Amino acid sequence: MVTFGAIAPVGAQSVVTSVSIADIKASCHTGGSDQACIAAVEAYIADIRAAGLPADQKDALLAQLVVELGSIASSLPANVRARVADAINIIANEITDPTLASRIQVAAANVEAGIDLGGGDVSASPA
Repeated sequence: MVTFGAIAPVGAQSVVTSVSIADIKASCHTGGSDQACIAAVEAYIADIRAAGLPADQKDALLAQLVVELGSIASSLPANVRARVADAINIIANEITDPTLASRIQVAAANVEAGIDLGGGDVSASPA
């Protein structure tokens, strides 16, 4: 039997992912490890890629993950913030909108500095 970690809603579609955002947070936040964090983020990215979504929908899902990872940065120890920032930089490399990718790179630096992220920090650029 095959089980899936999550179904991420996107517009009228749903994307089945092998790892949930909650699983990724557990792998990346306190109690996780660098290797587990990167593996979970890369699995999520691979699932989003495999779904064949339009670029804006893919970017929106990845930006959502960034906010989830960085929303509690101020409560994380420095080594965990560095891990989360590394994961966010990996996500930034997958973003197709250059403006959004730049904002996500800034978000990674903010997380490493202990600044919590909110949705407006990495929302997609208006069309």
